[in-house]
Amino acid sequence: MTEALKPCPFCGGEPFSFEDYGHSTAWEVGCSNSQCRVEPHVWEKTKDEAIASWNTRADLVDPAAIREAALREAADELYRWGDIYGDNAARSVLALIQVSASQNDKKEG
Repeated sequence: MTEALKPCPFCGGEPFSFEDYGHSTAWEVGCSNSQCRVEPHVWEKTKDEAIASWNTRADLVDPAAIREAALREAADELYRWGDIYGDNAARSVLALIQVSASQNDKKEG
């Protein structure tokens, strides 16, 4: 059974698929939106392989986790300065992490 095509991962446009003998592979899937600036396409030997390739998406990353990791790295760097200003700045950065985490908890709760 052929899997349903997901929308374009860049613009949300409707995808197309067709047998394409103009390439070394036989099936093409791409975005049909003429305004899509990325114009993504995949080519595979079979229709099912082309659809599977098109439907493959990267794992979503938690933006809060990225922000927290960046803030922790900044705090570590500030602590390395080893003076009162670096220590105070690092404590401020760690406080930002706590505030951010508590705000995320409120949103999820």
